Amino acid sequence: MSSKYVVVCLAGLIAALALPVYAADGPANLGTAQVGQVDSRWFVDLRVFDTDNNDQDWYDNSTFSLGFNSPINEKTDFTLTYSGYSGSGPDEVNEAIRDSERKVISPVVKRLITGADSKAAVAFSIGADIALSQIKAVNTNSGEEAYQDNFTPAAKLQIEWGKPGATQFQIAGQVAFWDTLCETSVGSPIPGFGTVVAVGGGISKPFGKKLTLVGDCMGLVKGYNVINEEFNTPDNTLVWSAGGNWAFGGASNACLSVYATNSMGPTLGSSIIAAPDDSIALGVALRRDF
Repeated sequence: MSSKYVVVCLAGLIAALALPVYAADGPANLGTAQVGQVDSRWFVDLRVFDTDNNDQDWYDNSTFSLGFNSPINEKTDFTLTYSGYSGSGPDEVNEAIRDSERKVISPVVKRLITGADSKAAVAFSIGADIALSQIKAVNTNSGEEAYQDNFTPAAKLQIEWGKPGATQFQIAGQVAFWDTLCETSVGSPIPGFGTVVAVGGGISKPFGKKLTLVGDCMGLVKGYNVINEEFNTPDNTLVWSAGGNWAFGGASNACLSVYATNSMGPTLGSSIIAAPDDSIALGVALRRDF
């Protein structure tokens, strides 16, 4: 395949819903079943969250991610992502503000299960979010801290199909093993997200050779993926993204994405976690070949 088929799944930016002979950049959170076979790519992704809480500025909550994707063989590729989240939100139970920080590296190996003659591309991805520093949330009123596990394994199964060069479809299942109980600085643990299982799908609709409109949505069937601000307890909600990709093409195979999402980040662990306080992010991403 040419460099057009290179995939950067964990930037949360590439989700080309396609036959094995075709892959196009797609929605932000799902990724694609295709694997990179020729060129390596680097990518950068910025998500800036808005919030309905009057005590917080919209730029307080953001996720920045940077990484690369490289082929291992014709059916396997490897992605390594650095992702850092910093944010704050209301803790209405304690009448305080909760500050959160999360910096991880996320290695992922993706294996294409089907062959080139298949009518649908099926792939399995496995990896983990590995903390670079203690992941924690701090109550600014009391100074109490809650800690997340520093190792969050995750996996995803994807099936994508569609006529090459036309509308592409995808269904997917994803799991991330978050803490069931989170340790705290006061000794008593608090409930965590637990094992989060999500299922959903996406679509990629091209309009000419440059512009593609994309969207995806994942719903939970197990676990929790958001903090209920009113009760300060884990809850669950749909995770989605919608936007457009502009393919510049050329020797660099560059693609720019602009999208909206409520997902915390592009990694296997964070992409099915929703931002608190009904926050929606404006995302901007760029990827290109080395």
